[in-house]
Amino acid sequence: YKSLVPLPEITYTTAPRAMASDGSSLWVALDAEPVDLIVKMAVSTSTATVLTSFDSPGTETDGLAIHDGKLWVLINDTQTIEMPTPSGPMAMQVTVSSILSLNKESGEELSEGYLMVDDPYGGPDVFKMLAAGLASDGTFLYSGAQGSAGMGGGSQNGEIYKIDPANQRFKN
Repeated sequence: YKSLVPLPEITYTTAPRAMASDGSSLWVALDAEPVDLIVKMAVSTSTATVLTSFDSPGTETDGLAIHDGKLWVLINDTQTIEMPTPSGPMAMQVTVSSILSLNKESGEELSEGYLMVDDPYGGPDVFKMLAAGLASDGTFLYSGAQGSAGMGGGSQNGEIYKIDPANQRFKN
């Protein structure tokens, strides 16, 4: 007997969401459904030559960086997380920033985790703002967070955060 499982239609665009380079190759995240597409291209030619491509680990790829020989991917996807409440754990759907490291040749996932912040009063906590963009200085990763509307009609400026890739914790 054979069974056919219907798969969702895959739609790719040419709209880039993020880019990273190691000097000889360029990785571009393209907006796609049901997940974004990461394309690796040669940068030594005058025309874009696609070397390989693979699915992004998320639907909202908002940053790419090459760090320590790996491709790091920042995604802002809706996740179901458990939050402790006085009446016990409660499942909630929230959009949170996650960071993953991939094998830069195959796209194989090597590590993943939510971006975390060390709250001096409550310990480690999930970062509440959405991060965007990703860069590396060879030691740390860096990402920005969009500002938000403040109380009384004012606004809060966005910030740049230093991330320790060993534990996905913001260092600011």
